[in-house]
Amino acid sequence: MFFSDNCGTSGDDSLSKNQAFAAAKQRQNINQDFPLRGFVNCAACDRPMTAGWSKGRTARYPYYICQTKGCSEHRKSVRKEAMEGDFRALLVELTPVPELLGMARKMLSRLWDAQHKRHASSALDAKSKAQALAQKSEAVMQRLMDADDPKLVNVYEKQIVKLKGERRLLLEKAKNPVPQQAGFEQLYRTACPFLSNPCKYGIQEFWSTKNCS
Repeated sequence: MFFSDNCGTSGDDSLSKNQAFAAAKQRQNINQDFPLRGFVNCAACDRPMTAGWSKGRTARYPYYICQTKGCSEHRKSVRKEAMEGDFRALLVELTPVPELLGMARKMLSRLWDAQHKRHASSALDAKSKAQALAQKSEAVMQRLMDADDPKLVNVYEKQIVKLKGERRLLLEKAKNPVPQQAGFEQLYRTACPFLSNPCKYGIQEFWSTKNCS
């Protein structure tokens, strides 16, 4: 018998709070037991695989399984040890050489600098446009003061409201903080340990990272 990860999650409105809590707890336990569940795709249909426990005569056995109807691998299971062992082997293959990490750091630093310049240029452009809108708003305000026709007064008032709204948005854009180089250094130091040795984190650490995102 294969226990699906959908157990206890029916759409029945009469499901009690205790049952709902138990169902949520069971799903959390399944995620902990099978960290690659929903992350690994079936080789045949390319849909995410689920996982669960198969009950034998004397013990329960963990498996990953494809439950996509119509797939040639539907209901065909893969042992947890085999799936997660292959994943660890893949992480070992993905471990980069130090030279590659150095090249990646330089490339990312250049991209960060380019983004910094774009932010600064965009902020200056927004500030300049906001000043132009302020002058335009003053000109429309003067026309409003001189207008006698109620229709013109209504038109000018709407223009002023629109101009003020556009100027407010531009000023907010101009105040957006520009990322500093120190931010890149901190970001790189955080990511570097995993990038330099992804296998070190292991399967359970991968699950924790996935659930914190």
